[in-house]
Amino acid sequence: MIDENIILKLSSGEEIVCRLVGDEHPKTFEISNPLMVSAIPKLTRDGVEESISLRRWIHFADEEVFSINKHSVIVKADASTGLSQFYEACVLRMLSEEEDWINHREPTSEELDEIEWEEAQAAYSSISKTIH
Repeated sequence: MIDENIILKLSSGEEIVCRLVGDEHPKTFEISNPLMVSAIPKLTRDGVEESISLRRWIHFADEEVFSINKHSVIVKADASTGLSQFYEACVLRMLSEEEDWINHREPTSEELDEIEWEEAQAAYSSISKTIH
């Protein structure tokens, strides 16, 4: 198992940063946590600078490891130290948000009734008692 952060430039034009977990198979790379790289131009006092954004490459998949055909990869390169740190932070945040969503539970009927009761009491107490 390799377990290193890499950048893949695909024949589709997409650029992804991911964790390479295996390349022993002659036809595929095994990767995890693929994030698509997007360059965002920003106008600064010194001119135009580019910053990067990382976003999910594959949405709503249950798999943790993906196989990419080596024929669809134009370039494979090691991610720089800075990009690796940014990537790791993004992956940690992404996984944390997924865990929060999985652990989220909907309120019960009793809890919803209690909320409605509290809102009704608050609305009633704010009504002026003065009669004109």
